[in-house]
Amino acid sequence: MSQSIAQRVKHLIAASHGRGSGRTDEGGAEAALQAIVQDIDRAIADVREELGSVIALRHRTGRIIVMNRNRIEALAEAITDAVAQERDDLAATAIARQLDLEAQIPVLLDTQSEAAARQAELDGYLAALNGRRREIEQEVQTHEVALPAGLSAAITRLNEIEVMMRSTEVASRLAAHKSLKLAG
Repeated sequence: MSQSIAQRVKHLIAASHGRGSGRTDEGGAEAALQAIVQDIDRAIADVREELGSVIALRHRTGRIIVMNRNRIEALAEAITDAVAQERDDLAATAIARQLDLEAQIPVLLDTQSEAAARQAELDGYLAALNGRRREIEQEVQTHEVALPAGLSAAITRLNEIEVMMRSTEVASRLAAHKSLKLAG
């Protein structure tokens, strides 16, 4: 892909305004609107794909943070036991491992924060693209230009997929919050 997602979304939102409405013949307007919808739908698919990757990264990073914190606590107990047994070699090894894990946590937290910001950005792109697609649908109705049955069915299906994706996102976030609560 030669353009970044951000550039594509901005281009589609700005450039697609008025592309199909200036036509006087029904076939020309229909073709122009169909092309715009296809471009938007491809961009939506790309944004959703990246959004899925970002959500997975956030979840994976959250799990690693919890595992590292749990391991640090377990090492603290091991250090206490090693010192009580006068095993300085074991205590030193556990302390060194603790330091390694503690050094990773800030990086993981930054990664999680960046992923959250990227997720919010991608959610905004999806909202903008879906809004523009709805505007085009309204434009079609206003100008009484009928979309082909296949395109109308595709738009309906994409709306259904959007609802399912949102439900999946809600369930994913709920699961993440529950896992953090159980770990914390």
